[in-house]
Amino acid sequence: MKVDLKTLKAITILYVEDDEMMRVQTVKMFENLFNKVYIAEDGVIGLDLFRTYGAEIDVVISDINMPNMDGLEMSKEIRKMNKDIPIIITTAYSDQQNTMSALNIGVSRYVNKPLKIGELSETIADLSQKYRKSENINRITQQLVKDHRAIKEHTSELQGDYDTMKSQLDMKSFLLDNYVFKINTDKLAVISDVTSRIESFFGYKKDELIGKEIRVLQSDDTSFSALQKSLLEATRLKKEIHNVFSMQTKSGKSFDFTVTIVPSYSGDQMVSGYTFYLNINP
Repeated sequence: MKVDLKTLKAITILYVEDDEMMRVQTVKMFENLFNKVYIAEDGVIGLDLFRTYGAEIDVVISDINMPNMDGLEMSKEIRKMNKDIPIIITTAYSDQQNTMSALNIGVSRYVNKPLKIGELSETIADLSQKYRKSENINRITQQLVKDHRAIKEHTSELQGDYDTMKSQLDMKSFLLDNYVFKINTDKLAVISDVTSRIESFFGYKKDELIGKEIRVLQSDDTSFSALQKSLLEATRLKKEIHNVFSMQTKSGKSFDFTVTIVPSYSGDQMVSGYTFYLNINP
């Protein structure tokens, strides 16, 4: 694996080493390679640095035998705060018991001294990239969870029987299209888009509705007149309003819907269109 300097310069490490000569020599090389190096002379200081700067640190590199707190004990405490961050343990000795302890703690690599900076840099780059990729996936997942919760709160007002269908994180587009009665119109109430739910329930193809006034879905002129008044009210108040309207399918069946009308505005604060959310009444 070949690693370019640009990749290394994006990495921040925590380096913990009690041997002053080893620490000074290694830090000089690390500072030329990496973005930032946090330095500690024992596990206690290393742990304090991680508590403070853990969000910045990509990789922890620590000697195993140190005063006050050794590398394994420090690693164990770090694992309580962050179960995924790469930890590399360095040692001058080959010790099977320590090796097993390191593996049990979840240490990522066990490296013998003297350190070979070229090989170590490749290892650091590889572990760091995998860690940050995992972190990004976690952040994306958390955002999807937040988006999903926001959708659930909003759409629960439109149709109560959605709840079991909104358990998947990436279902926003699918839910809106297949389970929400939603109609978009221009400022004259001419339909510009409908969800698949509108098509399947009312029996129209989307092409049959786009370009038609919304009155094509209403049961009579009286209902359309009431809807026009609601549009004027929403425009005047500049907020969404709710009303009950009788709507009619292509086959002639009528149903009462509670309709939420949400006006949208252009840059000049003039109404540019409306969104209609329909919730069928029991």
